[in-house]
Amino acid sequence: MKILVVSDTHGDLGNLELVLRTLGPRMDLLVHLGDGARDLERLPRALLYPVPRLMVKGNMDSDPRLPPSRVTEAGGHLLYLSHGPAALASGSPLPMVLAAREAGASACLFGHTHIPHKSYQDGLLLLNPGSLSRPRNGWGPTFALLTVPDNGDGRIEGAHYEILIDPSGSSFRSIEP
Repeated sequence: MKILVVSDTHGDLGNLELVLRTLGPRMDLLVHLGDGARDLERLPRALLYPVPRLMVKGNMDSDPRLPPSRVTEAGGHLLYLSHGPAALASGSPLPMVLAAREAGASACLFGHTHIPHKSYQDGLLLLNPGSLSRPRNGWGPTFALLTVPDNGDGRIEGAHYEILIDPSGSSFRSIEP
Protein backbone atom coordinates (compact mmCIF):
# COMPACT_ATOMS: atom_id res chain seq x y z
CA MET A 1 0.00 0.00 0.00
CA LYS A 2 1.30 3.48 -0.93
CA ILE A 3 0.37 6.52 1.18
CA LEU A 4 1.11 10.15 0.33
CA VAL A 5 1.65 12.20 3.51
CA VAL A 6 1.57 16.01 3.46
CA SER A 7 1.28 18.72 6.09
CA ASP A 8 1.35 22.45 6.68
CA THR A 9 0.18 23.66 3.28
CA HIS A 10 -1.33 26.83 4.85
CA GLY A 11 -3.56 27.63 1.87
CA ASP A 12 -0.78 27.45 -0.73
CA LEU A 13 -2.12 25.04 -3.34
CA GLY A 14 0.71 25.17 -5.90
CA ASN A 15 3.02 22.48 -4.53
CA LEU A 16 0.12 20.37 -3.28
CA GLU A 17 -1.36 20.39 -6.78
CA LEU A 18 2.02 19.53 -8.32
CA VAL A 19 2.49 16.52 -6.03
CA LEU A 20 -1.06 15.27 -6.58
CA ARG A 21 -0.85 15.62 -10.37
CA THR A 22 2.37 13.61 -10.39
CA LEU A 23 1.77 10.98 -7.73
CA GLY A 24 -1.97 10.98 -7.00
CA PRO A 25 -3.00 8.24 -9.42
CA ARG A 26 -0.48 5.80 -7.89
CA MET A 27 -1.51 6.34 -4.25
CA ASP A 28 -3.87 4.22 -2.17
CA LEU A 29 -4.40 6.89 0.50
CA LEU A 30 -3.75 10.61 0.96
CA VAL A 31 -3.07 11.95 4.48
CA HIS A 32 -2.98 15.65 5.40
CA LEU A 33 -1.63 16.27 8.91
CA GLY A 34 -3.14 19.71 9.45
CA ASP A 35 -2.60 23.43 8.95
CA GLY A 36 -4.33 23.55 5.62
CA ALA A 37 -6.14 20.21 5.79
CA ARG A 38 -9.14 21.68 3.98
CA ASP A 39 -6.83 22.76 1.13
CA LEU A 40 -7.60 19.36 -0.36
CA GLU A 41 -11.20 20.45 -0.86
CA ARG A 42 -10.09 23.58 -2.73
CA LEU A 43 -8.33 21.58 -5.46
CA PRO A 44 -10.02 20.54 -8.70
CA ARG A 45 -11.92 17.29 -8.13
CA ALA A 46 -10.06 15.64 -10.99
CA LEU A 47 -6.82 15.87 -8.98
CA LEU A 48 -8.14 13.87 -6.06
CA TYR A 49 -9.03 10.81 -8.14
CA PRO A 50 -10.87 8.11 -6.21
CA VAL A 51 -8.15 8.11 -3.55
CA PRO A 52 -9.42 8.09 0.05
CA ARG A 53 -8.34 11.10 2.11
CA LEU A 54 -7.75 11.44 5.84
CA MET A 55 -7.18 14.76 7.57
CA VAL A 56 -6.51 15.95 11.10
CA LYS A 57 -6.83 19.43 12.56
CA GLY A 58 -3.76 21.61 12.89
CA ASN A 59 -3.35 24.54 15.26
CA MET A 60 -4.18 26.92 12.36
CA ASP A 61 -7.26 24.99 11.16
CA SER A 62 -10.65 26.23 12.34
CA ASP A 63 -12.97 23.49 11.08
CA PRO A 64 -14.48 21.84 14.18
CA ARG A 65 -15.31 18.70 12.16
CA LEU A 66 -11.62 17.82 11.88
CA PRO A 67 -10.34 15.59 14.68
CA PRO A 68 -7.11 16.63 16.45
CA SER A 69 -5.84 13.07 16.03
CA ARG A 70 -7.05 9.76 14.68
CA VAL A 71 -6.04 6.15 14.28
CA THR A 72 -6.54 4.39 10.97
CA GLU A 73 -5.80 0.94 9.61
CA ALA A 74 -3.64 0.50 6.52
CA GLY A 75 -2.45 -2.86 5.23
CA GLY A 76 -3.08 -4.51 8.59
CA HIS A 77 -1.08 -1.83 10.45
CA LEU A 78 -2.44 0.95 12.65
CA LEU A 79 -1.32 4.52 11.94
CA TYR A 80 -1.61 7.30 14.51
CA LEU A 81 -2.20 10.70 12.83
CA SER A 82 -1.79 14.04 14.61
CA HIS A 83 -0.74 17.55 13.74
CA GLY A 84 1.41 17.51 16.83
CA PRO A 85 1.27 19.18 20.21
CA ALA A 86 2.91 22.51 20.88
CA ALA A 87 5.60 20.57 22.74
CA LEU A 88 6.97 19.53 19.35
CA ALA A 89 8.38 23.01 18.89
CA SER A 90 10.72 22.23 21.78
CA GLY A 91 11.58 18.85 20.28
CA SER A 92 9.51 16.61 22.58
CA PRO A 93 7.15 14.23 20.75
CA LEU A 94 6.51 12.25 23.97
CA PRO A 95 2.72 12.84 24.24
CA MET A 96 2.20 11.66 20.66
CA VAL A 97 4.50 8.69 21.06
CA LEU A 98 2.61 7.59 24.17
CA ALA A 99 -0.76 8.01 22.40
CA ALA A 100 0.49 6.06 19.37
CA ARG A 101 1.81 3.24 21.56
CA GLU A 102 -1.43 3.13 23.55
CA ALA A 103 -3.35 2.80 20.27
CA GLY A 104 -1.10 -0.07 19.17
CA ALA A 105 0.13 1.89 16.15
CA SER A 106 3.07 0.91 13.96
CA ALA A 107 3.61 4.53 12.89
CA CYS A 108 3.09 7.99 14.38
CA LEU A 109 2.64 10.62 11.65
CA PHE A 110 2.76 14.29 12.62
CA GLY A 111 3.34 17.79 11.26
CA HIS A 112 3.54 21.21 12.93
CA THR A 113 7.31 21.79 12.90
CA HIS A 114 7.60 22.24 9.10
CA ILE A 115 10.78 20.13 9.32
CA PRO A 116 11.00 16.66 7.77
CA HIS A 117 11.77 13.95 10.30
CA LYS A 118 12.04 10.17 10.31
CA SER A 119 13.16 7.92 13.13
CA TYR A 120 12.23 4.62 14.72
CA GLN A 121 11.66 4.33 18.45
CA ASP A 122 11.47 0.71 19.57
CA GLY A 123 9.90 -0.26 16.24
CA LEU A 124 7.51 2.72 16.08
CA LEU A 125 8.02 4.89 12.99
CA LEU A 126 7.96 8.62 13.82
CA LEU A 127 7.49 10.60 10.62
CA ASN A 128 6.95 14.27 9.84
CA PRO A 129 6.63 15.04 6.11
CA GLY A 130 7.78 18.65 6.58
CA SER A 131 5.88 21.44 4.84
CA LEU A 132 4.80 21.89 1.23
CA SER A 133 4.52 25.67 1.59
CA ARG A 134 6.62 27.05 4.45
CA PRO A 135 9.63 24.79 4.95
CA ARG A 136 12.17 25.43 7.70
CA ASN A 137 15.79 24.59 8.55
CA GLY A 138 17.07 25.00 5.00
CA TRP A 139 14.77 22.43 3.38
CA GLY A 140 12.70 23.15 0.31
CA PRO A 141 9.05 22.08 0.17
CA THR A 142 8.81 18.44 1.31
CA PHE A 143 6.38 15.53 1.54
CA ALA A 144 6.62 11.85 2.42
CA LEU A 145 5.60 8.53 0.94
CA LEU A 146 4.85 5.52 3.11
CA THR A 147 5.07 1.97 1.92
CA VAL A 148 2.91 -0.24 4.09
CA PRO A 149 3.33 -4.00 3.69
CA ASP A 150 0.09 -5.98 3.37
CA ASN A 151 -1.42 -8.15 6.10
CA GLY A 152 0.41 -6.39 8.92
CA ASP A 153 3.67 -8.12 8.01
CA GLY A 154 6.97 -6.27 7.89
CA ARG A 155 7.93 -2.75 8.81
CA ILE A 156 6.36 0.43 7.44
CA GLU A 157 8.94 2.37 5.44
CA GLY A 158 8.91 6.14 5.02
CA ALA A 159 10.70 8.18 2.36
CA HIS A 160 10.96 11.96 2.08
CA TYR A 161 11.09 14.05 -1.07
CA GLU A 162 11.96 17.67 -1.67
CA ILE A 163 10.43 19.61 -4.55
CA LEU A 164 13.03 21.21 -6.81
CA ILE A 165 11.82 23.94 -9.14
CA ASP A 166 14.02 25.51 -11.78
CA PRO A 167 13.47 27.22 -15.16
CA SER A 168 13.30 23.85 -16.95
CA GLY A 169 10.54 22.51 -14.70
CA SER A 170 10.12 20.73 -11.41
CA SER A 171 11.29 17.43 -9.98
CA PHE A 172 11.31 15.49 -6.73
CA ARG A 173 14.58 14.66 -4.99
CA SER A 174 14.83 11.90 -2.39
CA ILE A 175 16.21 13.26 0.90
CA GLU A 176 17.28 11.86 4.27
CA PRO A 177 16.24 14.22 7.06
